[in-house]
Amino acid sequence: MTVFAFHYIIGVKISLHQWRRIRLVIRNNIQKIRLERKISQVQMAIDLNVTRQTINAIEKERYNPSLELALKIMDYFQLPIEEIFSIEKGDEE
Repeated sequence: MTVFAFHYIIGVKISLHQWRRIRLVIRNNIQKIRLERKISQVQMAIDLNVTRQTINAIEKERYNPSLELALKIMDYFQLPIEEIFSIEKGDEE
């Protein structure tokens, strides 16, 4: 990720040195979207060819999906990535 892209994502200008020390927190709206559409974790897991435990861990933000799975989730819900995932700046490491 370039400094420009990082600046664009979280809206603050920082140096490359600072960027390396910042922890990013990935948030998601998967559970909210899934429940609005009345889709169970089991059904979503079957449809995406993953385990229910994977869906649960992603929803509870204990696990960040791979890029491939994130793209599958976007396609599954037919939503842009920014409606499903967001990035927050956490504490510096």
